[in-house]
Amino acid sequence: MQNFTELYNSIKNPLFNGDLLRRLPDYRNKNLYFELIKQNSKNKHFKYEYDYRENLYALLFNVWKNNILSLSKQQLLDLKQRGSYQGNIYELYDSLSQQDKNVDTYEELQQVFNRFPLVEQYCWYNYFKNNTSFVHVYSRELRAKQEDYMDIKHRLYINPEPNDTYRLLGLFTIEALKEEIPFYYKFDDGIEKKRDDTIVMYASDENLLAYINILQSIGNRFPKLISRCNKPPILTGYIDNWIGYATEPTERMKEKYGSYNNMVTELLEDAINEAYSTIENKRTEENPYKILNDIISRNARKYELDPHKICFNSNMREKMIEEQER
Repeated sequence: MQNFTELYNSIKNPLFNGDLLRRLPDYRNKNLYFELIKQNSKNKHFKYEYDYRENLYALLFNVWKNNILSLSKQQLLDLKQRGSYQGNIYELYDSLSQQDKNVDTYEELQQVFNRFPLVEQYCWYNYFKNNTSFVHVYSRELRAKQEDYMDIKHRLYINPEPNDTYRLLGLFTIEALKEEIPFYYKFDDGIEKKRDDTIVMYASDENLLAYINILQSIGNRFPKLISRCNKPPILTGYIDNWIGYATEPTERMKEKYGSYNNMVTELLEDAINEAYSTIENKRTEENPYKILNDIISRNARKYELDPHKICFNSNMREKMIEEQER
């Protein structure tokens, strides 16, 4: 993937994923969000093995540990003065210094945590600890906060088989670290993984295309792995039929709706109700699906979305024009 223009042109409007547009009226008076977020995970095979999960957790811990131990005296002092790790960076460094070898299994990782409570307290993923089954991985944390915060503008969604989640993320993480690309993703670490958004990757304008190229490279190298992926959320734009693209909601929209799927769900619910009202009042003899499509396209601008392809932000065309003028 070379540029935003190629990305935009390669993706069709999510309304035409399968027969979504024709099925939308069937969801009236139902919980549309949950109906749509689980569309493509009904046939997942829930065989669960721990090898790849352990490999991923060991990889992430070892990268984080070794980056902490590679900090210079000045970098350690800077972290201390900024109050990072609640001012306990020297104590954390001393604890990790006593763990002289990398871990290979999740059990070994737990042993480190039991031996050094401070390590568990400040370990990379505890920065995002919450009450869901999703685990957040941010390269800024893995790199001991020696990286700027990411300006998130885009999301990628992947819906692999449960055990493949960890293998796919391990391959992505190794490649992104090797290419020194900042990255941020979350993954569902629950047992069943019944949603279509098992993996969500957050990207800036600067690293989105790099993400896609890494994923496509993985797809070329491991076709059997990718062949087992289920389709991503139906409201996203499909790339190669296994990667889902969606814009990150603008700050104003995020404050109101939180996520892309929540925002687009409300857009569709309002459009369904408006279409029914139009048809029931016999204000037109047009095809009902055309009515619904027209309403969605018209209202998309209220959510700062592209009316032609609702998975894109309304300013994507401006980015494409800028590319062409360079």
